[in-house]
Amino acid sequence: MMKRLLPLLLALLLMTSCAAAEDPAVTPQPTTPPNEDGFPYVLDDFDMAPVKFSEWKGTTTYLNFFTTWCTYCRQEMQDLKELQQEYGDSLRVVLVHVPSGEDEATARAYLEKEGLSDMNFVEDNGFMSYIYGVEAFPTSAVIDADGYLSFYYAGLIPKDAMIQIVEQAGAVRQEAD
Repeated sequence: MMKRLLPLLLALLLMTSCAAAEDPAVTPQPTTPPNEDGFPYVLDDFDMAPVKFSEWKGTTTYLNFFTTWCTYCRQEMQDLKELQQEYGDSLRVVLVHVPSGEDEATARAYLEKEGLSDMNFVEDNGFMSYIYGVEAFPTSAVIDADGYLSFYYAGLIPKDAMIQIVEQAGAVRQEAD
């Protein structure tokens, strides 16, 4: 009996762990900037943060919270790499690994295998996923150049929607040589 239930339970766990967009044509809705305190969306430096948030000011930043076991996370990775290449210095794509049952070495090995090791990478110590309220994978948060949250979404985002989202936040596509 247990042998028959285990695959079903495993499938249910995987389906609830990753979030897929209910409508694949995600329509970006900008978030109103917070009050002057700005917490948590203004990129101030925090003692527990695994990165210096202030280094991201002045550039549109696309945070992608992921795990390597999430199917939808893996589906977005090449689109995120292409996005970084197409927008160059006007966009910083940051892959934020949330160690949900796996370690940093596993994430780095996955990125290397997939040709993504040149992407900006942050190993979350739990702080970033807490600040951004990550409850599903992938979760995307786009911060404009002034440090305000421009977009937030839990689920798979198609590349055409990613383009709309980053351009609404101020990223400018680089001219091809």
